[in-house]
Amino acid sequence: MAIRGAIKGSFDLYQRDGIWYIGTIRRSTGTADKKEAQRIRDAVVGQIRSGKWRERERYKQYTFSMLVDRFMSEHAPTVSAGGQRFYKQCLTNHITPYFGRYTLSEIGQAEIWSFKIHRRKSGNSASTINRDLAVLSKMFNLAVLWDWIKANPIKKGLKEKVPPVRHGKPLSLTDEITLLVECRAGNYLSGDLADILTLGIYTGMRSGALLALTWSQVDF
Repeated sequence: MAIRGAIKGSFDLYQRDGIWYIGTIRRSTGTADKKEAQRIRDAVVGQIRSGKWRERERYKQYTFSMLVDRFMSEHAPTVSAGGQRFYKQCLTNHITPYFGRYTLSEIGQAEIWSFKIHRRKSGNSASTINRDLAVLSKMFNLAVLWDWIKANPIKKGLKEKVPPVRHGKPLSLTDEITLLVECRAGNYLSGDLADILTLGIYTGMRSGALLALTWSQVDF
């Protein structure tokens, strides 16, 4: 009953430096759009009513920066070199600058939604945003495993809808080899690029694995 009493008139939105904040808890919604801020405020109030807000408070000692450090030191080394580069680029350029100031207890669906809107307004495609969310989801799953948070705040409904891509008729292996030979003969391909494409066609290796390949990994 105490929570319900606190909700009445206590969570009005107020604006500071163009950003909407939630009264009483003084939480930034991360947006200048009032309708979006109202949606985030309602989600926070729902968490308080359900008791989830107090659960999040238990994990205040763990920061997002701590999660990044442990993720990169313990999980990243288990993936390919290309995967490690992707994690580092994604976290350094996009995710950490946005969530670096948060503790894990402060990150819920409302904050994830705000991040998604921020990335969308920055001109990023749905596929790029979903890759960011996939990295975050992996991190939060590990945080649950480490007992740093109770649940992963990223749900399926938070993903962006990706428009279907229409592909033309795929080339057969014979077509690919014929095209490669003709390009070599016409001097359209030469040097390392020609070798990389040839190896890719005959092995089926992905571009990231091809570019990360070293001589020590080649068995003659």
